[in-house]
This record gives sequence, structure tokens and C-alpha cells, in this order.
Amino acid sequence: AQRALYLGSELPQDVMDYVLRTCAQMQYGLTVLTMQSQKDAQALLDTHKDALIEAGISPRVVPLSGDPARALAQALRRRPEVAFLVCNETGYLGRSLLNGTQNGMPVPVVLVSRNGAVANAATPARVASRAA
Repeated sequence: AQRALYLGSELPQDVMDYVLRTCAQMQYGLTVLTMQSQKDAQALLDTHKDALIEAGISPRVVPLSGDPARALAQALRRRPEVAFLVCNETGYLGRSLLNGTQNGMPVPVVLVSRNGAVANAATPARVASRAA
């Protein structure tokens, strides 16, 4: 099974700590979905390289293009091995979900706040109902 991380222009330590901890606990792999270039995404991940190696996680980066929400939902639908998506609460996707401007994702979404707490665990149905 895989966990997906939506990677924006930054990767806060709190978000990475949550991803590392839960991937290790659940023995999940990590798929990184991003609108960033492969090079920029890898540079962000490289700042956490030692922790990733220590946790035995080798992330697979999947660059997206086009409309972010549509591209992300399509990428998740094409990857049935992804159990859920993690994102930064204050990033593009997190703000869109919390504001109800984002349509439901095909998998549950976990928003991680700055203090590393899970801000919201939204199932596709809950996200869709919030947007209505």
C-alpha cells in the first residue's frame, strides 16, 4: 500500500515528520504528487534525505500538470494502491479543502497543521458535503 503526499512549494518539517512516522508504522510506501518540477520536488525532499533513508522510505515523485485539483484527483484515481493523501493544512490543497472550494478527492485526505497535529481527516464524502 502507498500513502500519497501532495507537495507544494514547501515541505514543512511537521508534515514530513507525520509522513515518516505513519509510513513507518503502517509499512506504507510514499508517492509524492506535485505541481513542482521533478528537480524542485526532489530538492525539497532532499532536505529530508537522511530521515527518509533512516525510515527505509524511497519516495516516488509524480509531477502533475494542468489544473491542480483535476490533475491530483486523476492521479489518485490511477493509483488504487494509494490509501490516503497527506497535505499541508496551510498549503494550496489544504486551504481549498478547508474553505470548501475543492471538490472531493477519491481517497481520504489528512491535513497536517504546523504543530504536526492532524488538523482534519476528511473522507471523500465529508469533503464533498463540506463543498456543497
